[in-house]
Parts: sequence; structure tokens; C-alpha cells
Amino acid sequence: MLTPEDVAYIRANFVPLTDDRVRAEVAAGRLPKPAYVLDDGTDMVAPDHLALAERAGGVDALRDWFEARAPGEWEAYISGEYAVCLRAVSPETIRRKAELIAQIEAAVDELDALLRPFAPYDRIRFGGPVSRDRYVTAFRGG
Repeated sequence: MLTPEDVAYIRANFVPLTDDRVRAEVAAGRLPKPAYVLDDGTDMVAPDHLALAERAGGVDALRDWFEARAPGEWEAYISGEYAVCLRAVSPETIRRKAELIAQIEAAVDELDALLRPFAPYDRIRFGGPVSRDRYVTAFRGG
């Protein structure tokens, strides 16, 4: 169940999928699924939903074109997941996201190895969360 805030965000950033030809290509696994489906059943896609197909030279060429540029990412691409997280979905942005995440994870691991655990008093002494809390613990979700 989507909250009113979810619906407001989705409607502000995505558009309804209304073209039956595009729906057929989605159903056939040749174009990405909607990023969201509203509670009333409305399929919502990114405004540039068809941009990669156009860039590839059409829906018939899309899969081969895409897989040549982002090997192993086709299923995630057609699932619609990338449209949820990336402002513009392309093989380049998909690869760059993975590169940046790997760099961030490596930096957090390196920082973790440098920092002490800190005493509870240090949070009072420094007036709030210490660097470990902010940049290691929070990043790792706990």
C-alpha cells in the first residue's frame, strides 16, 4: 500500500503508461516493466522510458545493444528497478552506479579499519555522533 507521500513522489517523477503497443513490448520482455504500479493499477514509468530503445535503433535491436554495453544487467533493466533509482537509465549510468558503490564500500571498509570504537562518553564530549557512528555504523545500517 502506497502512502500519500509515495503517490505524490511517483506522480511528480513518473508518467502513466498508456500506450498499448508499449504495454505489449513490456509483456513480451522487450521493454522495462513500470517502475511503480499505483494502488489503482496505474502503471508508472520514467518519462524517458523509451529513450534506450530509440538510442539502440528500436525495440528489436535493444537487447543486443544493451547487453553489449552492460553485460549481465538485462534482467535488472527490464524489471524496471533501474528506473526507480537512476535519474537516467543507460548502460553508462548503470555501470557508474556500480563503480561508485564499490568505491564507497571500499572507503567505508578502510575508514572502519582506521577508527577506534569510541567510548560512550565521546558522544557527549563531541556533542553527538562520532565519525564512526556517522560514516561507518550508519552506512552499514546498524
